[in-house]
Amino acid sequence: SRYESGSDHVDAKEDISPTYDPREDEP
Repeated sequence: SRYESGSDHVDAKEDISPTYDPREDEP
């Protein structure tokens, strides 16, 4: 949901986050 939310700063944070889940990228 990085592009879905439109939050670029959050995208970078989530990308490097060890708790980042691929499912979060889905709408």
